Amino acid sequence: MVPSADPYWSLHSHSVHSVYDALPQVGAMVAKSVELGYPALGLTDHRSVSGSIQLYKACRKAGIEPLPGIELDVYLDTTLMQRKPKFHLTVVAYNERGYRNLVRLATLSAQKFWYLPRVDFADLAQMAEDGATQGLAVATGCFFGVLPQTLMRQGPAAAVHVAQALAGWFPRVYVELQNHGIEEHGARIVEDMPWTAGWTDDSLLEAVWAVSERAGLPVVITRDSHYIDEEDKAKHEALKQLMTFSEDPDEALFPGDGYFMTDERGMRPYFPPKMISAGIDGLTELANVAYVRLPELENFKLKVPDIGLDDDPQKILEDKVRATLTPWEVNDPTTMQWLQDEFDVWRSSEMATYALLVDGVCGFMRERKIRYIARGSASGSFVLYKLKVTQEHPIKMGLRVDRFLSINRLKPPDVDLDVEHTRRDEVINEYLVKKYYVCPVGNHRKLSLYSADEDGELSRGSIKERFHTVMNKRGTPVDWSRVPKKDKDMLFELSDLNLIAGYGRHAAGYIVAPNQQVLDDLPKARITSNKVLVTAYGKKDVEQLGFLKLDLLGAKMQTAIAHMEELAGLSFLEIPDNDQQTYRMIAAGDVDSVFQLDGHATRIGARQIRPRSFEDIIAIQALFRPAPMKSGWTNTYIRRRNKTEAVPEQHPDIMAITKDTHGILLYQEQVLDVIRTLGATQLEMESMLDAVKASNEYSIGAAEALAEMMPRIEEMALARGWSAADISWLVKGLASYADYSFGRAHAVSYGRVAYRTAWMKRHHPLEFWCAILRAYEDSETVVVTRKTNQARRDGIGFLAPHVNRSLSTYTIDKDKQRIRRGLLSVSGIGPRSAAILQKQAPFTDLTDLGERVGSGITGSIKLVQRVHPAECGGMISALHDAHALEGLKHRDD
Repeated sequence: MVPSADPYWSLHSHSVHSVYDALPQVGAMVAKSVELGYPALGLTDHRSVSGSIQLYKACRKAGIEPLPGIELDVYLDTTLMQRKPKFHLTVVAYNERGYRNLVRLATLSAQKFWYLPRVDFADLAQMAEDGATQGLAVATGCFFGVLPQTLMRQGPAAAVHVAQALAGWFPRVYVELQNHGIEEHGARIVEDMPWTAGWTDDSLLEAVWAVSERAGLPVVITRDSHYIDEEDKAKHEALKQLMTFSEDPDEALFPGDGYFMTDERGMRPYFPPKMISAGIDGLTELANVAYVRLPELENFKLKVPDIGLDDDPQKILEDKVRATLTPWEVNDPTTMQWLQDEFDVWRSSEMATYALLVDGVCGFMRERKIRYIARGSASGSFVLYKLKVTQEHPIKMGLRVDRFLSINRLKPPDVDLDVEHTRRDEVINEYLVKKYYVCPVGNHRKLSLYSADEDGELSRGSIKERFHTVMNKRGTPVDWSRVPKKDKDMLFELSDLNLIAGYGRHAAGYIVAPNQQVLDDLPKARITSNKVLVTAYGKKDVEQLGFLKLDLLGAKMQTAIAHMEELAGLSFLEIPDNDQQTYRMIAAGDVDSVFQLDGHATRIGARQIRPRSFEDIIAIQALFRPAPMKSGWTNTYIRRRNKTEAVPEQHPDIMAITKDTHGILLYQEQVLDVIRTLGATQLEMESMLDAVKASNEYSIGAAEALAEMMPRIEEMALARGWSAADISWLVKGLASYADYSFGRAHAVSYGRVAYRTAWMKRHHPLEFWCAILRAYEDSETVVVTRKTNQARRDGIGFLAPHVNRSLSTYTIDKDKQRIRRGLLSVSGIGPRSAAILQKQAPFTDLTDLGERVGSGITGSIKLVQRVHPAECGGMISALHDAHALEGLKHRDD
């Protein structure tokens, strides 16, 4: 057969979403595909479709066809599963229907989780019967694939049967031909798979080719790519060795070679000409039918739930807000113009339903007296302020709505709420789940390979130990200072790759979907630790699909504030904003357990800035974040704030925007102001907004986005008459914004909590510390001990727990002006026992205690029998050891 002139492309490819197994970011893979001349690219991560949206967006931008896919774990059947090995199956979607079915397949594998996501042949047969395999193409897998393994285990006839079964279920099935030059498979895995002994890649390749001919199925040639370029092999091997749990880290290395992306020339040495020709014909056939187009990504439309309204949502929203206006606001032209402008934005963006949905959640919390605070850009909305969703008056605080919501916004808004951590589940289970279709948002935990101090000494214990273990097996001393520089450098290089360590659960995010069918359009993944299903896509991908996300973060400080208000008998809203005693306390660095001010950097910063007003507190919130600190602008701000350095003359554009921040780009809003002033388009504004709002999870994407925008920004700046120095100033500032930074709206909302908790610490220290200890008592012992020691440094005294005077938690002894420990602070006392003791107290004597708590407390029967508490065992002995029984004697003693 004459070789085809059509190009090879990679159908079988792995990205960072193949956890611990592959290096490339999806965007980099697409860029390499363009360089190699691929017409299409398949993404087949192990048991995961979480890179699909990134693949789609990058391929569409690059002009090549995306084929989102998965490398499934498949069992031939479910009987005696623990004795049966799992096999791989390569599956890709080649049209929209295929994508929907791929999502269904990925979710099914998560639902049938057994150590790892998996399906069996019965599942595939059922999906085919349901019509849920349409638009899906299957390739028979790598060495661990279902066809090669069946071939080696049971012979050619069984392999043909498997191939024909797949062909009966899927519209397109290709026999996958791979060759990585492995000369002896069985030498590595003969103990687990004895049937592989004696096979080489060449012999297996010929046998698989013969199966394809007998089964009458087309073939494709593939390479099991796990990194992009050949020179990445050393990094990949280092990762595999580092993350292996084997006694011999070399066992983790891939045998053979060629696990990188290549073109047809790179494939030719591994296959006979007949296989090259037929394999590329198969790839060409698949590429020619590939046309995955997702309407939700082509034309953004928000998936807004039906919240059961009888009238126009916009009218309901406007009527609700107008009903809250004060006479002063109605008669103030500035306020009314702001309100009308914002109404226009809500109307044009069709977001009124979302505002009412969030209003409903917050109304539920107010009704249940659950404390919450809105953070982030939502504080720039006057509408949300009047609905009591947010707490800061945006006009008075100089905030803006356009960072939260604007006309032609390309992504949904996001209201972030900090909620009492002990009552967050109440909001979710008693309100959200009962009213809407919801699902927790997943995230991709980053693989932190090292954390070093200024001297380069590793400080992350588990990673350090693992690295040392690997190095020691190579004969290198365990002492980090003696590890070869090349190995240190490799570790640092790996850390910079932004690798993924697995699925996690977003700390706060929940998808709120219109109906179950729409929710089913999101693939699910299962968190191994608690078996909870979450979205397989991270929050950014979920937002791009148009899903509404509500952030409900369980915040211990909100729990503490609820206790402060109860103990001190006041409302946080009543705390004055201009208390100089509080500012002096902050300036002195006396900020233990004060919200957002008790970190090392902020404590030092507070001493340097010496705040005298709430504006200074706001600035402190923003100054000590990675973006301004990395750029050096934090120290520059402090010098200029204290007038030890003059603010330089710059272009009038810059001076107008940074007047209040001493020539520094401190807030995200200022970045947007700059490029708006330069003449940026709405699309450019949206791209900049996404970049500067990037969290650490998306910092690499933010850096890339900013780099792409930089030439256009420089061009606009030159057109405005900016000098080279001005442009350099902006470039430096924007580069730093690839790291985490704050918007002014976020800084204001958090600054308010910081100031008011500091005020409580200054004026009601006993109530402050009692509330803090209550909120943090379910934390690790080291945290509780640290908080207790901080309280002691503040002059707070403590009383031991006592069965007649203590509640379950910490309380204040008014007479002695001390904090009494709760029963839960006694080692060995759990919530149930503490609740029984608290309900039955007070006790007249030990006999009375033993009789009344009965079998609810271990050792109580012995106590009734007049056994000494120290000898009763269980909870009674624990109470005695904690001196919680002092003063109580047995009856008639």
